[in-house]
Amino acid sequence: MIFSGSEMTDAHVSDLNWIDKSEIETFLHIGTTGGAKRVIEDLFTRIGNDQLKSSLLRIYIITDIYLTAKMFAESIGISKERFIEAVGDADAVIYQFRTLESIKTYLIDLLEKSIEMRNMRTDTSKSAINQAKSYIAEHFHEPDISLGSVAASVNICVPYFCILFKKELGE
Repeated sequence: MIFSGSEMTDAHVSDLNWIDKSEIETFLHIGTTGGAKRVIEDLFTRIGNDQLKSSLLRIYIITDIYLTAKMFAESIGISKERFIEAVGDADAVIYQFRTLESIKTYLIDLLEKSIEMRNMRTDTSKSAINQAKSYIAEHFHEPDISLGSVAASVNICVPYFCILFKKELGE
């Protein structure tokens, strides 16, 4: 895609402060199904229609949110292949948009699918915590039992295992 000079100058790096990834990340962690529309509408309102005329800025927004959702999915154990199957490959996705409505629709769908994947993963995380409790019960007497070995027994990274364990058991 080729950008005109005016599009390149319309979206300065300093103008990108409207995009607060922490809001998207927070939504992905604790948001509920159906809430993505509000998050995306609020984001686009903050940016403003004049700024959104820039194709460069629109591609930046799509790319940034796509990568944020992808990193979130990976952090909770969703494979790259499963993520791409659900929301599409970045190269194929990013350059297909011409209108603000198509971008909004895609981003809302991206966030909603990310929440659905998180919720499905949460259901399986309860099973993982039960498996971890069983592992602990079977191996508590072993001197080399550790948080790492328990997390590894259920194929979850230690930081995410800690989050799940606290969420499910409150300790």
